[in-house]
Amino acid sequence: MKVFKCLSALLLAACLILPVWAREALTPQEAPDLFFEAVYKMDYIQAWQVLSRDSQERIIKLVLETEKDPRLQSDALRKLFETGDRAVQRGFWTQLRLSMDIETWNKQTFTELTNEQNQANQNNPNPQGRLVRVMPADITVIVKQENQNWKFGFTESFFDRRKPQATPKPAPSGAPTQPGGPKGGT
Repeated sequence: MKVFKCLSALLLAACLILPVWAREALTPQEAPDLFFEAVYKMDYIQAWQVLSRDSQERIIKLVLETEKDPRLQSDALRKLFETGDRAVQRGFWTQLRLSMDIETWNKQTFTELTNEQNQANQNNPNPQGRLVRVMPADITVIVKQENQNWKFGFTESFFDRRKPQATPKPAPSGAPTQPGGPKGGT
């Protein structure tokens, strides 16, 4: 009976501790793959740990701005993400899953671009990062090496990329150059 209680306690402890040991991405293409797989499986501790530090900071800032609760501090929010807190699961992660069609993302394949492709690609706004091709979506995402592991630059890939601003066309001859009506005013 004593052995049974000890084994039960060890099993319970293992169940509580094991989710904290997230798998690290050892290659660039593994980082986004691990992220989307973790979100698909609702393993939010894994998903958070495979995000780049910049993405984590940006997400924390976004949540703080959205919540507008002065009692919520960034360190406390970071801890909620790191521990997979239920409030963060129901809020941020649920909304992310719904907005991104996680089923489709889980079916993608990820391939690291070569050094030449990385250098030639104008879509990489982050020279210390690497680009990974996502197929069949036919897009590239950014990954970064942090502490000898690869991290997925989620916000760097999807929030920070801006379409080039169109060059404004000159106003036709005789058109007002400032808002407020035709030359001579009203």
